[in-house]
Amino acid sequence: MCRSRPSAEGNRVETRRSNTKRPPWSSLHSRRAARLSAWLSELALAGATCASLGCASGHKEADYVGDPRDMKDACTRAATVCPAGDDWAACHDDQWECHRLGLWYEDGIKVPKNPARARRIFETMCDRFEMGSCQQLCEAGDEKRCVDLALLGIAGAGGRPFPPSYDGRDHDTFAGACRAGDVVACTMADLRYTPARQRVVERVNSCFNDHARCFAAACDESDPLGCALLCHVGDALACSKLAALAQSGTGLRRPRPDLASRLSVAAPTDATYAFEAHEQPVGAILRKPKPAQRHVGEGLWSGWKTVDNIEGGAFGVTPLFTRAVGPEHHVADVSGLVGFFSEVYMRSWYPAHDKYLRFALGGEIGGGTAGLDGRVSHDAFVGFRFPLATRRSNPYSSGGLYSSMPDQDKGALDQAVFTHSPHALFVRGGYSLRYSAVGSVLSSAVDLPRFELGYQFEGGDDPVRALELRANAGLLLVGRFDVEDDEHPLGGAIAWGGAAVLHSSILHTQLGVERIQGAVFGARPPLHRVELRSCLRIGGYLVCLQELLEHGSPGGSETTAWQAGAFVGFDGLD
Repeated sequence: MCRSRPSAEGNRVETRRSNTKRPPWSSLHSRRAARLSAWLSELALAGATCASLGCASGHKEADYVGDPRDMKDACTRAATVCPAGDDWAACHDDQWECHRLGLWYEDGIKVPKNPARARRIFETMCDRFEMGSCQQLCEAGDEKRCVDLALLGIAGAGGRPFPPSYDGRDHDTFAGACRAGDVVACTMADLRYTPARQRVVERVNSCFNDHARCFAAACDESDPLGCALLCHVGDALACSKLAALAQSGTGLRRPRPDLASRLSVAAPTDATYAFEAHEQPVGAILRKPKPAQRHVGEGLWSGWKTVDNIEGGAFGVTPLFTRAVGPEHHVADVSGLVGFFSEVYMRSWYPAHDKYLRFALGGEIGGGTAGLDGRVSHDAFVGFRFPLATRRSNPYSSGGLYSSMPDQDKGALDQAVFTHSPHALFVRGGYSLRYSAVGSVLSSAVDLPRFELGYQFEGGDDPVRALELRANAGLLLVGRFDVEDDEHPLGGAIAWGGAAVLHSSILHTQLGVERIQGAVFGARPPLHRVELRSCLRIGGYLVCLQELLEHGSPGGSETTAWQAGAFVGFDGLD
């Protein structure tokens, strides 16, 4: 079945050659002999690998779909990566190849249909934390593998946005498995899940090709989720550590001595994790090592994820009062606006949370005593974050687990330890746009380029999820500050100032100040702006108090414009 046949393309090549001048007979004979020898060697290799899988040449071509060369390749992959039996080594960077071969055997695509062989592949791959294989088994009714799937999902191993969450679906899975006698599931029902503190969640995206070592490192750091992932696939050392954590209640809502007694097993005499003893099976075809590959998170535009300091997208209404006071201006207007706003902070998850982005967008439209009103704003900044190191050396560097890691994972762990701090300095660059025509006051500005630098704290948990103090400066290309018919052009100026942002699960407060100064000192009267927005989140709703104060000299006379409003709406993201 795994023999090779000349393709139609090969026939066309030979036809073309027959019309050209032939080389001497002896040379032609030696070339054909070499090709025949290579073909026989390839056929023998394919036959041997196929025999090792039980797919000998006695099968008919109708047993598979596609070109015979595909079958030969599938057999070679199977013997190399997925040898027959349940005692083969971890697949490392070829986990997807193993999973795909299981799908082929399950559906009879390119290989003889063999559901039992497919299940063996899925079982072994799920034991090595390949999420797709766990899902195949779970969908087939294997409740134990549904628990594995839930554990991997919580850990962020795939299939969910990062950072993942511990949702109702996981509770139901664990509750059902616990009732059926799964003690690990019972333990996880009491997991105190904290995304910013769960060690396995912090590590999983840095060692995605070797999840077992990632989970072992987390287990060593007293993370019950890391221990549970290994214990559930039969690692005795991880079960012993999980029992100790259940006894003390570390990482759980409460101590569970009842579960600890059921989890307790004698630790292996060599005190190593079971997966470290696996070796490449005898008879497997040796493969040429793959060259070092660029990590999927490398590069300026890759490796991003959202973090907790997010506001919006909020949709709602804003009743607004505008008052302008000056030597020649005493006007007041009332407006009603409908609109939205959103502000998103993102940082990279690889290699060291060092890339940072801020994106804000808002728009409102409505009317009032002065006619049609509206405003729009947009900020976009990207830059780098410089965490303040809390340690200068890696405490795991002397351990056996660390020495067994690939060089790339060692470097990622070194960098993660070095930069593990909620405190950081940052610098960002981008642009800022705003336009507001509400009541008798028109205010606009386009800052490009604009730079921000400052200090940031990421708490992760309440009461403070994030705190940011930043200074900003940039070139104001065009802009205006008009009150009724008096104009104050702002283009060709320097804008500078600062802001403070405080974010928690229920409160978001931002205070910013800015001075717009003519590019030539004293060439134009400056404009001063103070803006405050403080939002309280109640369930899925937001109530925000908004204040804006602008002081400038339209028409040569100093005028102060003040706006006050209350945004009431629905918080679409949170």
